[in-house]
Amino acid sequence: MTQIGNDGNLLPSPVTLNQLDQQGIAERYDVVVDFSKYKVGDKLWMVNLAAHATATEGANGRKVLKELTIAGALSGNSPDPCVGKFMEFRIVRDPAYPM
Repeated sequence: MTQIGNDGNLLPSPVTLNQLDQQGIAERYDVVVDFSKYKVGDKLWMVNLAAHATATEGANGRKVLKELTIAGALSGNSPDPCVGKFMEFRIVRDPAYPM
């Protein structure tokens, strides 16, 4: 994906990213995803790697307990229900105008 802005401000130049840093409350990233390199039938996911403390660990929702690897986040072993896949993109057709 390519980051082009944050919180409504355009960056001086686009930045190519494989992952995004942690965000604070009300922060946002403006990104563009080029799906033209994927085949029809492919699926892509956004994955949350930030595990917050559980209630038994004194959770207050203010701090990330640890950042997981992709494998760790997808394993299903985190007690944090928000860890893992949270958005799926399904490639259903070729681009109208190939890049």
